[in-house]
Amino acid sequence: MPLPDPAPILRFSARAVRGVEFRNRRQVPVGVALIIVSGKLYVDPEVRQGYLDGCLTVIRRARAASGCLDFTLSADPIEPGRINVYERWESDIHLQRFRGAGTEPDRLTEIHAARVEKYRISSVEAP
Repeated sequence: MPLPDPAPILRFSARAVRGVEFRNRRQVPVGVALIIVSGKLYVDPEVRQGYLDGCLTVIRRARAASGCLDFTLSADPIEPGRINVYERWESDIHLQRFRGAGTEPDRLTEIHAARVEKYRISSVEAP
């Protein structure tokens, strides 16, 4: 199943999203941190789409995993060999439980460079 083209979704108004409540601020309980994993991977431009297609199973598994709030790997619209990484997890525990289902070792050989970091978030605010 092809993924939808994100180009038409450039901006949205919070008021236009039905059924979604935007709060000014959300405190995360003391001792618990939301986790964001974000960064970029570089592969040869001619294999990028194949790499992403090969990751669909992992993306589906992640999104179905307990504690996964968001998970995506996407082609960068400007740099031909760049893949953007974005994951959001309820906690470190949820992320660690999922890690065993990550990228297959044979996929790692396609990555020439990477910069992916983990962030611990203590509160969330509306933009």
